[in-house]
Amino acid sequence: MDEYPNFLRALLVADGTVTKLIEAYFQENLQVVLHQQQAISRQLAPAGLHVLPSAQYLHRNISLLGERSSLVYLTAESWIDLNQFDDQAQQAFLAAKIGIGEILQQFMLATYRKITQVFSGEENQQTFIGRTYVIYVAQKPAIQITEKFPLKVYREV
Repeated sequence: MDEYPNFLRALLVADGTVTKLIEAYFQENLQVVLHQQQAISRQLAPAGLHVLPSAQYLHRNISLLGERSSLVYLTAESWIDLNQFDDQAQQAFLAAKIGIGEILQQFMLATYRKITQVFSGEENQQTFIGRTYVIYVAQKPAIQITEKFPLKVYREV
C-alpha cells in the first residue's frame, strides 16, 4: 500500500463514515447518486451476513459525486439486513439520500466495522483501490459494503 496516496490509505483503514472524511479533505459537499436498489431475499445475500431465513436485504449500488467538481470519489455496493433496524432507520436506508455511515450516526447506533478485504483492480478503463467490510450492529453482522476508490482522483490531490 506504500505506493498509494496517503489520504487514500487512510480511507482504506477508516472505520467511520468516509463521506465526511472525503468532504473535509476535498472541501466539497458530496451527493449520493443511487444507481440501483432492490429488496432481495437471503438466498442471494453475501457470505459475510448470516441471518434468519426470513431476512430481507436491501442491495444497492451508489456513487459519491462531488457537487462542485462532478468527480466520482467512490462507488459502493452494499447489502443491508433490514431486519436488524427499526422502521425509521429502514426508511432512511430506502431513501438513499445520505451515506450509510451518516444514517448509523443519525440513529446513534453503536457499530463495529471489520475490514475483510483490501484489493485493487480495473473497471471501465480506470484503476481503483477497494475494500470490503462488514458493519456489526448490536454485535450482529448487519451490513456488508464494498467500496471502490478511483486511484486517479486521489493521485491528483
